[in-house]
Amino acid sequence: MLRTGKVHTLFASRAGRAAVMIGFICLSAAAGAATDINVVAGTSGAWDMSLNDTNRKCRLYLRVDTEAAGHALGMPSGCRRALPILMDVTAWNMPDESRIELADKDGKAILSFAPANENALAAKGPEGETYEMVNLNPAYRTKVAQAQTSTQTLAQAQPRTPAATAATRPAAQPQQPALPPARMSDIPGRYAVLRENGRDTGCMVTLMEQSRGRGQNRAQLAPACRDQGIVIFDPLGWSLERGQVVLTARKGHKLHLDHQPDGSWMKMDTKPIGLKRI
Repeated sequence: MLRTGKVHTLFASRAGRAAVMIGFICLSAAAGAATDINVVAGTSGAWDMSLNDTNRKCRLYLRVDTEAAGHALGMPSGCRRALPILMDVTAWNMPDESRIELADKDGKAILSFAPANENALAAKGPEGETYEMVNLNPAYRTKVAQAQTSTQTLAQAQPRTPAATAATRPAAQPQQPALPPARMSDIPGRYAVLRENGRDTGCMVTLMEQSRGRGQNRAQLAPACRDQGIVIFDPLGWSLERGQVVLTARKGHKLHLDHQPDGSWMKMDTKPIGLKRI
């Protein structure tokens, strides 16, 4: 017979070891689920989401900055009417480098998108319907194709050598997308103003280091600009807010630009507009 004290000690020891194992498993799972920030940055930007066999479509803006449920996500106000499944979507996540999840405020996945072809991701809805997401940045599709080719080449060329020899071989470094600047001091410079498909308007705006108060720096549009919409907007100030470059017009309204993998800043809606450093 074991004494009571020894029994309690035995159970406590086993419970302690079990707690340690559970904690280790949870930490390992969390580490495996984490996706490199370079991959997140390369995936962020504008995506078109559509419901197959219908004309229902929505433009989503996947952002790098994080919230409680995952990475921030933006969409026009009409999206939730066009695609009701987006009613509770507030964030997005990447459980691995090939999938995108649209999540609710608690981080629960509502739609889980996986590669369907080289241009699109697809997900099944609760009633068996199919949704697709297509990235609007050509650089993203090029990056995906390069990554697939690189993976296949590395797999075919992998030698069957001892681990010690393999450890001494430098790993292949895939091309990384440009990360969004984290500080306002990274932004100042001269920028070409772009329209749809990266078309250069011939206009140029200078984002300056001089402050104009209230957290903004000065901006100045070059006088040679002939794009009437840009001339009317006439940016006078700029700031960096939640990972976006925000231009302030002469009359006070603002334009929010999302960072793109090629280093440019774009607002992707019915009339795309953006900036690219000269």
